[in-house]
Amino acid sequence: MAFSLIEVLVGTLITTITFVSLLGSISFGLLQTEIARENLRATQIMLEKMEGLRLYTFDQVVSSNLFAQTFTASYYPLALTNQSEGITYYGQFTITDPGTSADYNANMRLVTVSVSWTNVSRSGQIPHTREMRTLVGRYGIQNYSFYN
Repeated sequence: MAFSLIEVLVGTLITTITFVSLLGSISFGLLQTEIARENLRATQIMLEKMEGLRLYTFDQVVSSNLFAQTFTASYYPLALTNQSEGITYYGQFTITDPGTSADYNANMRLVTVSVSWTNVSRSGQIPHTREMRTLVGRYGIQNYSFYN
């Protein structure tokens, strides 16, 4: 039993569509993994900076320049080992009043750590930004570290 030319063309078309869909889904999965890895690294950098901030007293956080307001951190994933530079994350600390009208407003500060980077991948240059916030109090956990 022989197949006609139309049946062969339809079978080839179905096989081609299946193969292209498979390659597209694999490419999409790899791109999503790359974006998730960059987001995770940004979260790690922000968490590292927040944990470092916990070592300062409230007066040091508010009134001194013991830590840099801006910082950079580089990340070299395994996929970029043949290139000279990886991804550079640019970060910034912002210390402001918490914005409440409560009596304890003078004893608290809102600390924001923001990180931005540009993803240079197959899809072009895409800017990303992440941000993490915490409140620092005059009578917070750092007092137990320094005074007990």
